[in-house]
Amino acid sequence: MAGAVVLLVLATAVAGLFCLHLSNKRCTGALDFSEGAANMMESTRLAQINFKIQVQEWKNTLLRGHTPEGMTTYFGAFEKRETMVRTFVEEILKYVAVWKVAPESEARLKEILKLHAELGAAYRTALQKFKADDPLSIRAVDAEVRGKDRQIDEALDSFAVYVRGELSHKSGVAKVENEALYKQLRTVVFVISGITFVVTLVFAWKALKINGQPSARRTAGGASAPMETRNDSRPGSVS
Repeated sequence: MAGAVVLLVLATAVAGLFCLHLSNKRCTGALDFSEGAANMMESTRLAQINFKIQVQEWKNTLLRGHTPEGMTTYFGAFEKRETMVRTFVEEILKYVAVWKVAPESEARLKEILKLHAELGAAYRTALQKFKADDPLSIRAVDAEVRGKDRQIDEALDSFAVYVRGELSHKSGVAKVENEALYKQLRTVVFVISGITFVVTLVFAWKALKINGQPSARRTAGGASAPMETRNDSRPGSVS
């Protein structure tokens, strides 16, 4: 009986440690996911902002790039923002691959990168028509790429809304799963603890019962031998 109690106590301890391990693992995973989701949304926001600035730098190039210095400055700023947009979108792709967020995310992001590269090529092709000494050339250049940035802008906005919804859904599912796991582990611990408590009570009751019984006492008794009287009736004896 004592061995059973010890085993149950050990089982309770092991179950408790296992619950702590799973809880810590789930909490760590939830924190990592939250951090990854926050970084993903931040990268999406920065990609949107830098793309808008890239478009503005393109306009600055046409309006203020009439000198070699101006062209170098403003088109250089355009290329810088172009690179930053691509970098942030590629970062989002990495987060999507790690956390497997939203089945369509990877395809959407690759399409954005494709459109962005095509737009960059279109800008450079149109810029060949730019003539520093001809202000009217700005119209010809602008006509080549007018409105082409809207598709990427809308794609980035749409992706931001889409991935935000997917992250919210994934967080909700994780919350439900964590609550279900908590209830299961709690039930296991309660059952093992209850069994241990009952067995301990039974063991204690039996121990008290055994100790309360009167011990058999053995009384040592010895029979005394009767005294033998000798009658000496030998001849010649005087009575």
